Amino acid sequence: NKALTHRPDCFSHLGMAREIGAFFNKKVHDPLHDLVDKGVKQKVASQFELHVEPKNVDKNLCQRYCVVVLTDITIGPSPKWMSETLENLGIRPINNVVDITNYVMIELGQPLHAFDYDKVEDHAIKVRTATAGETMITLDGKKRELTREMLVIADSKKPIGLAGIMGGKNTEVTDKTTTIILEAATFEPMNNRKTSKALRLRSEASTRFEKNLDPALPRPALIRAIDLLIEYGDAKIVSDIVDVQHINQTAPSPVLVPFNWISSFLGKAFTPSDIQEILNRIGITSRRKENNLELTIPSWRNDLKMPADIAEEVARISGYDEIPVTLPAHDGSLPPKNKDIQGRSRIKHILQGMGFFEVITSPFIGDELLKKTDLAGHDHLELQNPLTVDQKYMRRSLFPSLLTVLTNNMERTKREDIRIYELNKLFVPVKDKKEPLEPYYLTGIMLWNMEHGTGNTEQGTGNKQNASNLYRTSKGVVESLFDQLNISGYSFKPYSRDCDMYNPFFHPNMTAQIYIADWPMGIFGALHPHMQTVFALPENIFLFDLHVGTLIDHAKKTPSFQPIPSHPPVIEDKTIQMGKGVLAGDVIKKITSTSPLITSVELVDMFENNYTFRITFQHPQRNLTDKEGAEIVTQILT
Repeated sequence: NKALTHRPDCFSHLGMAREIGAFFNKKVHDPLHDLVDKGVKQKVASQFELHVEPKNVDKNLCQRYCVVVLTDITIGPSPKWMSETLENLGIRPINNVVDITNYVMIELGQPLHAFDYDKVEDHAIKVRTATAGETMITLDGKKRELTREMLVIADSKKPIGLAGIMGGKNTEVTDKTTTIILEAATFEPMNNRKTSKALRLRSEASTRFEKNLDPALPRPALIRAIDLLIEYGDAKIVSDIVDVQHINQTAPSPVLVPFNWISSFLGKAFTPSDIQEILNRIGITSRRKENNLELTIPSWRNDLKMPADIAEEVARISGYDEIPVTLPAHDGSLPPKNKDIQGRSRIKHILQGMGFFEVITSPFIGDELLKKTDLAGHDHLELQNPLTVDQKYMRRSLFPSLLTVLTNNMERTKREDIRIYELNKLFVPVKDKKEPLEPYYLTGIMLWNMEHGTGNTEQGTGNKQNASNLYRTSKGVVESLFDQLNISGYSFKPYSRDCDMYNPFFHPNMTAQIYIADWPMGIFGALHPHMQTVFALPENIFLFDLHVGTLIDHAKKTPSFQPIPSHPPVIEDKTIQMGKGVLAGDVIKKITSTSPLITSVELVDMFENNYTFRITFQHPQRNLTDKEGAEIVTQILT
């Protein structure tokens, strides 16, 4: 069965007969109806005991468990017709008892298993999970180490079978067996599959149980096997069928489907009678209820749960080729644009125009790189099955991978001017929540050629002046990004270890925290000296780390229109001696707030603690007088 692998009922001759009968509209003789009504009676006075208590059957992992004791069995070869049938289906004949259990499984779809009665301690059956460290040898002769999650069939002392997968060697039916305990059950499919996969042990039984078998099937299948054992093994019944059920005995809730909905969903008109006739072929009984069909689903079709499932069955049985082919309706409108995707694309285009190369690195990171970058103390999401030791965790920062890329590029290209960035997700675990935060961050690295740094290069002043100029050049890159995104109201504020967005990759004394509308959204500055040493990098490296969501939220598609001034500006340069700890940005804000006629203030030069600001005055409707300019300058200096 390759076409209907999700259908456990089709892993049997009965199930396939139902399918063929439905397609060709032929009546199918279903033996289950007769078997369900058929009882079994003990043939001899019982001197055999069987202890199966409901409390000893795991109600979460075993929906139903049926067993019976049979004695006086003559072990021998199966009849020729049965052996040939099994061989044609790829199952090796063993003896009449084992072959009958396999034959019933093929015929009705219910796996069964026979235990040698005399090898079951205290003749007690327990369906339980294994204990830690418990082992057993299965029928294939291999020793299996079990875990607490695995369901086993056990006697009073030991496991005697892996539930729904394979029996144990310790209770195997042999030529000397005369009495058996015959089992048929319904096990929880997910647990069965996990156990089978963990032990790398697949069988005909596990193939069926992992697909969620019909819980109504164990008893009739058991009765069918009993009949065959009586006929071909001279067996005698010496116990009642013990039937422990942990399933809801009430009938399944009916599925309500509107007539018109099925026709609309499939694109073809079906009358209520057509639908009822088609569904009746696959065992679904129905009755009309106003404009709906109330459907009763048979127990073997537990995959049918909602109207869409019913529509699929109608289409399948009536024939997919009978459904007309039509193009879906389309009004010509375009789908709404995704703001986040467009925003990320816009940012990438801007950086490309500024000479940056995009880098895409792996979202995984290992212990070695975490220790190297002082991130080992942070909580990271750990993968359960990492491909390598270097891909053990999900990243919380883009810097470790980007600095590795920078180092490799410097070694290979020998370039002294490199600008790279990555715009990608981080994975930040949240306490008491299963799902992590996955914010997008824009992380950039700028390695400048020292020629970008200008000014006095004499001993003692050159390095400091160059660093200052490179800092301003790098800051200009970030400001240019903001300006091209038409973001206003951003500012650079002091950075310290206890700031809102502390980051170990940034220099403690050459870094600024970036705010947009008083909201911390990123950091800009020089690379930390420790990281320079760790990655063997020069001093002339500057970084930025920006929260992409905040960038996109504050970006504008087009700048606000400002009329071109018709009157000339007045421009004056003023040098101010500033005390230690005073920020140039604060001075610019103070100057700008002095008068509404001040249109711009720029820092154009600096030497030691002397800062030169270029101040532009302009009136929108007339020329400024010398007196007005002088008054504003006086206010500024005051």
